[in-house]
Amino acid sequence: MKIDQIDTRQGTANRPQRSNGNCLPYSGVPFGMNYFTVQTNGSEGAWFFQPDTPRFEGIRLTHQPSPWIGDYCHLLLMGVQWQDPENRPDFSGNYRPSEATFNAHHLAIYDDHFNVQTELVPSTYGAIIRYDFQQLELAHHGLMIQLPDQGGFKYTTTGVQIAVSDYHGGEDPNLTMYIELTIPGFDPASSGFYDDQNGWHQATTGDGHQLTLLLATTQATIDCHLATSYISAEQGHLNLSRLSAADLTSLKNVSAAQWNDYLSRVTIQDHHPALVQTFYTCLYRLFLFPQRFYELDQDNQPIHYDTKARTAKPGLLYTNNGFWDTAKTVYGLFSILAPELLPRFLQGFLTSYQETSFLPRWLAPDERGMMPGNLVDSIIAESARKGIALDLMPELLAAMRDSDSKPAQSERYGRQGSDDYERLGYIPADKYPESVNWTQDYSYSDYCIGQVADVLGDTVVADTYWKRSKRYLNLLDAESGFLRP
Repeated sequence: MKIDQIDTRQGTANRPQRSNGNCLPYSGVPFGMNYFTVQTNGSEGAWFFQPDTPRFEGIRLTHQPSPWIGDYCHLLLMGVQWQDPENRPDFSGNYRPSEATFNAHHLAIYDDHFNVQTELVPSTYGAIIRYDFQQLELAHHGLMIQLPDQGGFKYTTTGVQIAVSDYHGGEDPNLTMYIELTIPGFDPASSGFYDDQNGWHQATTGDGHQLTLLLATTQATIDCHLATSYISAEQGHLNLSRLSAADLTSLKNVSAAQWNDYLSRVTIQDHHPALVQTFYTCLYRLFLFPQRFYELDQDNQPIHYDTKARTAKPGLLYTNNGFWDTAKTVYGLFSILAPELLPRFLQGFLTSYQETSFLPRWLAPDERGMMPGNLVDSIIAESARKGIALDLMPELLAAMRDSDSKPAQSERYGRQGSDDYERLGYIPADKYPESVNWTQDYSYSDYCIGQVADVLGDTVVADTYWKRSKRYLNLLDAESGFLRP
């Protein structure tokens, strides 16, 4: 099955009270830095899309890995028309879901309120978006961009540069995404922004809280090239320059080819077409995460933003992944279908260790400290046993032993309750929730550390950790046959 046969809306009819997959209809390239999706109701928070709702609030540039984690560094883009900006109109539109295209490599929406056909084709660090205003009825038209928190913009000779900062609870409270986009026919005299009190400012630059930008154009059809960066506006401009030679059609072909390379690695047949459709839709989702958190510098070398040191550093880094959920599922399948990916992922996880002193548990974009255990150890062990990334294993083994042996640093880093675990051989339930889960996961991590040591020929370390891996048996209730807290 080809990527243009997959409707990304499968699994997206969700609310906090009921899950039918808890997915979003992401358009992007495999493991891209950003994804794009329709927003139908931003007031619903992380559940901002419903597949049958005709309301259209724009296309959201998103980094949300799941509704339970939430979004960060996001914004909303929409083609609109307006008469008098002094009286702020309602900028929500309408579309017909049955007539829209929701493909991973191509998003197409006709908004019959503002009479504009929107097409988006993604790239690794951005997208090309075409706004075709098919009937101009009001005095002005162009691009509306909503910034959810702190942000700003300025018009330059090369395009409009935007900065958005809306990440809460991470190592860097001011984590910023820099966006640059071109707007052919830009009309500065008709452009400006609304502040968070709905006050209108005719301007080509501004900053503040919850700004809504109106970027006017004199052209009925505009092809906007957009690129992003976590590092700097200059890096964002570099990322944009690498996209400048592409057009909508050529980029669409490139994006489709990336997806089809992965989808073609499995061929299935079934007399129920819906089952085949579901299989390949799930396969598309397999190659969404983890997302890139690194970019390429002027010499095409990987560079990333270290949120703890709050500076740019060389090297690979990946994000938006919870290993408790994916270690024995997603990464096991990667090792079969796309083993060439694992050395890069493992190097990225090693980068996380080098910058935080702990291997990651739940990255979004940096350590969230969610879920029990440290199941990245399972990914490392499976890779070692399958002969993948063996050159990284000595360093990874040292990182595993270090991460899992020293006291925890806050609820984000390290083994919670590690002192009690070493003293008692289990996590006590009177101090910690999920006693059995934590104990099992720590035991399993010790088993995995022993596997890596064994692959490297260190039988003493392997035997030591394999003995520790039996600690979960301390919670075995002989009478019931179950593990109990």
